[in-house]
Amino acid sequence: LGGIIPPKSPREALKNPDEERRTDWREKLLAEWFRMFEKFGALEPVDFDEMLDADGQQVRGDAISNMKFLFEVKYHVTGELNRTKTRLVATQTTRRFREGNVFSPTAMLDSVRILLQLTVSYDLWGFTLDLAGAYLFAPPDRTSYLRAPPGLNLILDDTEFPRTKTKRHAKFFRARKAVYGLQSSCKAFWQHYAKWLSDHGFQQSCVDACVWYRFASADDFVIILTHSDDNLVVGKGKACKEELMDAWERDFQQSPDSGGVDSFTSFVGLQIDRRDDCLYISCPGIIDKLPALAGPCPNSCSSPISDNHGCDKPVSSTNPAYTGPDLRKPLGVILFVALSCRPDVCHAAVWLSTYVGRGQLTKNVATQVNRLAWYIVTTKETHRLCYRKSDGILRALLDASFANDAETFRSWYGFCCTIGTNTGVISYRSALARSVVSSTRDAELLAALHCTYRVFAHRLFLAEIGLQQPDATPTGSDAMAVVQGVSVRVVHR
Repeated sequence: LGGIIPPKSPREALKNPDEERRTDWREKLLAEWFRMFEKFGALEPVDFDEMLDADGQQVRGDAISNMKFLFEVKYHVTGELNRTKTRLVATQTTRRFREGNVFSPTAMLDSVRILLQLTVSYDLWGFTLDLAGAYLFAPPDRTSYLRAPPGLNLILDDTEFPRTKTKRHAKFFRARKAVYGLQSSCKAFWQHYAKWLSDHGFQQSCVDACVWYRFASADDFVIILTHSDDNLVVGKGKACKEELMDAWERDFQQSPDSGGVDSFTSFVGLQIDRRDDCLYISCPGIIDKLPALAGPCPNSCSSPISDNHGCDKPVSSTNPAYTGPDLRKPLGVILFVALSCRPDVCHAAVWLSTYVGRGQLTKNVATQVNRLAWYIVTTKETHRLCYRKSDGILRALLDASFANDAETFRSWYGFCCTIGTNTGVISYRSALARSVVSSTRDAELLAALHCTYRVFAHRLFLAEIGLQQPDATPTGSDAMAVVQGVSVRVVHR
């Protein structure tokens, strides 16, 4: 991709035989260091005897985290080369991680698709914002100490090298900001950004914690969906938009990857193609990774899965155990593509993941993973999720099979929801039921139950952002047992 291989260390970067590339990496290393040290003031040089824990005791050596420079080559969602970058991060080991310190909310793909559908149906403006150095705007929630990164002496001369209060070259630093890589930085940034949104009049959705909205009137409102440091912003009217951008640019800074208020072309790997009467989403840049991960193209990939796939067959001479490259890598890319913008292959991707998750890896399973990957690649241009103007009414469809999982005899089910007709789905699921049922009727009712959960969540979310559903949600099923059974009292119990 682009012929650029990211180096693993500053020493390797500065020994690159290509003078232009060597100069570029040096500039990126210097820019990242001065951004961290001078612009954000994220690192304070300290001597070893200054490093004290919360109890005032000298910190132990294993409590001091290392730092390192990471090198990255970034690409547009179309797969074209974007830019090179470096980032200085802490490298804490996972044994130090504690659950309450690590996690922060991530946006639901359903919410992304709902907002994209609404931009088309109600002619809303939309754009994406990417924070530059997002975590570094937040203070740390605890005292952390870091070692100087290897190779720092290669990019700084003696006058530029940081010094402690005793005028020595700094070997250790105290984190003054939520440095990338520290176990609590993600949570610290989320709390900082959530407080900022709340202070500026935004309300948090009770369905998706990453969606915030502010309504001045029906014709002047802003909805923000946050995913770490990426923001999808949609709304209507000028006043709320200008007020938001004035406050945002005063307190934050846009990344070079952010197109600003005139850019509505990509978000978290999804390519957005907005036209006058519709909007397409796809992820060609992600799909382009599949050929290298999946292996050679098979003789036939005209459908996601072949009819005689043989994945359920035991290990034998014709279906030996699979010992090739890790299938989780191509399958992970397939799952992202399927769950974000390719409902046509969602069931195939989830179904194959059950074999990989159980460790039931045979030649037939590997063949079908390869076939599905290449089916996605060959249909990249023709199969895109399309949203058109709609009537704003939430609708749902569901279906289920009966005991068709060969190992557990559980039933597969699926459902999808749309806002309007003749438009793309806003949510879809394909899953294996958690329990074994005794009849087709029960399998269909279980699918209806899961579909109803999702419909309730969508109705509440739509009501929060101003699109109430006054009437019942039409839900379609091809099983009369569901149509007749929903009125049976035992089902409601």
